[in-house]
Amino acid sequence: MSISTDILHQMEILKYAGAVDRENEILYLSSYMQRETGLPSTNRMKNVVVNYSQFCDWSHTKQTAFDLQLVKTTNHHAYYRLQKISTTTTGQMFLMTNIDDILAIEMKQNYDRLQNKKLTNNIPCGLFKAALDESMTLLYHNLYFNKTFGYDPTDAISDIQQIVLPDEFMQLLKDIRSHKITASDTYYFEEENRCIKKDGSIIWVLCRYAYEGNDIFGAVFDITDRKLIEDRLRISEQEYRIAMKQLNKTLLRYHIPTKTLSMGDPDDRVLGDYTEVKNVPECVQNMNLVAKESLEEYMRFYHAMLEGVPQGSAMFKLRVKDRDDYAWIKAHYFLTYDKEKHPVTSIISYEDYTEEYDQELSYQRWIQIFENQKANAIAYYEYDITKDQLEVMESTVIPEIPFAKRRSFTFVAQYAANNFVYAKDRKKYLTIFDRQYLLSCYYQKKFVVTCEHRRYDVKKHIYWAKAEIQLMEDPYTKHIKAFVLIQDIDKIKCRELEVQLELESDSLTGLLNRKTIAEKVDYILQEQEEELHALIMLDLDNFKQLNDKLGHMQGDEVLRDVAQILRGLMRSHDLCARIGGDEYILFLKDICNREALRKKLQQLSDALSFNVDGITISASLGACLAPEHGDNFMTLYQKADEAMYARKRNGRHGFRIYGE
Repeated sequence: MSISTDILHQMEILKYAGAVDRENEILYLSSYMQRETGLPSTNRMKNVVVNYSQFCDWSHTKQTAFDLQLVKTTNHHAYYRLQKISTTTTGQMFLMTNIDDILAIEMKQNYDRLQNKKLTNNIPCGLFKAALDESMTLLYHNLYFNKTFGYDPTDAISDIQQIVLPDEFMQLLKDIRSHKITASDTYYFEEENRCIKKDGSIIWVLCRYAYEGNDIFGAVFDITDRKLIEDRLRISEQEYRIAMKQLNKTLLRYHIPTKTLSMGDPDDRVLGDYTEVKNVPECVQNMNLVAKESLEEYMRFYHAMLEGVPQGSAMFKLRVKDRDDYAWIKAHYFLTYDKEKHPVTSIISYEDYTEEYDQELSYQRWIQIFENQKANAIAYYEYDITKDQLEVMESTVIPEIPFAKRRSFTFVAQYAANNFVYAKDRKKYLTIFDRQYLLSCYYQKKFVVTCEHRRYDVKKHIYWAKAEIQLMEDPYTKHIKAFVLIQDIDKIKCRELEVQLELESDSLTGLLNRKTIAEKVDYILQEQEEELHALIMLDLDNFKQLNDKLGHMQGDEVLRDVAQILRGLMRSHDLCARIGGDEYILFLKDICNREALRKKLQQLSDALSFNVDGITISASLGACLAPEHGDNFMTLYQKADEAMYARKRNGRHGFRIYGE
């Protein structure tokens, strides 16, 4: 019976006057119920109605409907809903409806709901339904959802924002909303993010989402343990790759069934521009990856894997990225197998062996070169610098070195410096023949070190010698070794010095020329910026008269005599140059003060005053100070020259300091 039919059928039945008292009202209802149930009026039914009527006192309750159960037959109950629908001037209008069908549907729905709730609570993952509002309000969640985040069944989790890390929630909501724009009815997606449990601890969860209208369903899984394992694996792999890189090695994987070679790390470049190469090894012939002379060895290496040989090694020349030529690669492999013991993957290590290979060649080459040069050498040494040990010594001075000390590189170097090396060159010699210095040279890739120095021969005569030190790693022991040849270069060196002297000197007087003194002064000023120095310009008075009267030969003789006088008055570390004609430049290094300069100028002025065949020769001098008047040669030269000509204008034969 539908509700609309009940209304039409029963509207007149339940209408009664408001003046009817309570007892008559109950009797009226009882009579109606008797007719509905088909049972005789009994006290029991009357009591039921009375009790119900007492409960639903319409004047004291806000409810407008009540359900009641009546016995229609001995074994069957009927359910009715009594509903106040209106109030009129003559009384109140009620509607009494049989609700057996409605209750049956509700009971079925409640039963299904209970069964579904029981089912979802037993599923071992967190299930929920949420609205797509700003906090993702929870509309439903099962017991395992609470358990996942450490909450009791009675605890309230109001929304997703409550459990997701704050700095990740907005991104999660953005991702969910962006998926919904393109989602179909069957579309689902997954997100991983971090959440906060009730106790404040952080967990990783994986959630699979699906949409239902404007809401979203989710299934949540705690993947914290998996993420920890992934982190450990990632860190372990990173550490392993770092260790391999420190060993100059690169890992590759060769998938044997597909013959595909791939890089473990895209940053590695031993496959040139490729991170994956298929059909290896056949494809390399057309890819220019392997040098022609290494192609046969390369093919043999990979065919051994394809044939199931458990492990192997090879060396070949391979083109790698960021290099213009081929690199020598030392390769090793080990096969991995499936359950049926068929080879599946080969783990290959590639090591750039170019430097080591070159070192091996250099090692053998230098051994041969040094062997050929021994006959012309004063001495030949082989040092193991790593162990501070002298391994080979072939020299005419061996008997003079105490036998017990010959094994120590450091001792032999010190003994040789003290007994065979010229005193002024010992410091330089010991700087070069220092174990730590040679090791630092090697690690800075400076593999050849030379030291020209003066030595004493057996008769204590001084001669020039050259020590040439070749540094290289012993490819067998991996120790750093030094091969030393000491050769007599006295004739060559003396000739070089003569040539250098000719280039640096004034041909007439043997003093420095203008170019050389300028370079030396600039160098000194840069190296000794804080020291006090002086530059002196000197010009001979009456020299033109001497040349005109006595001739140029006599003039040249006077110029040489002046040079000799200047040498006698200058200190060993001072500089003296003739820059042309009768002009000279003097440079006094590290003078005490201005007064010391005055004394030197007066000494020079006095010494350079003499008579030649009736012609008086004297000198006009101008001086300036560094760094007071300048910090480079050209500035000092100009100011000293200005001071000198100021002296000439005020009377010759004297001196003036710039600025005075």
